[in-house]
Amino acid sequence: MENLLSKSVKAAATLLERKDYEVLDRGWEPGCIPGSGIVALDGDTLVFVGVRAREGAEGGLPEMPGAFRKRAEEAAARWLATNGDRVGDVRVRFDFVSFLVLDEGRALARHVINALGEEGA
Repeated sequence: MENLLSKSVKAAATLLERKDYEVLDRGWEPGCIPGSGIVALDGDTLVFVGVRAREGAEGGLPEMPGAFRKRAEEAAARWLATNGDRVGDVRVRFDFVSFLVLDEGRALARHVINALGEEGA
């Protein structure tokens, strides 16, 4: 049976694809981007997406961890070092997707675009 994190990464990838992102990697280096990570293209922007989830209505949607910036930047650098030729010259952005799973068939989702609040490099 899939765990909550695996299901959340799949759901986040589906959410991004519905927004016309091209998902390049799912669950890439879990733990480097808090919870797990997705790497996707949003037009000419390479997006590193942190994914987190929580079950039950208490506590609300998971927040972006305080260490997100450092971990996401380190993970992005590692991904680009080995996969940069796949994407060429692109801008980089960091997003964050969180889920609050209410029951087996229902969840709330939040997609924070440009979660670090700075223009991509």
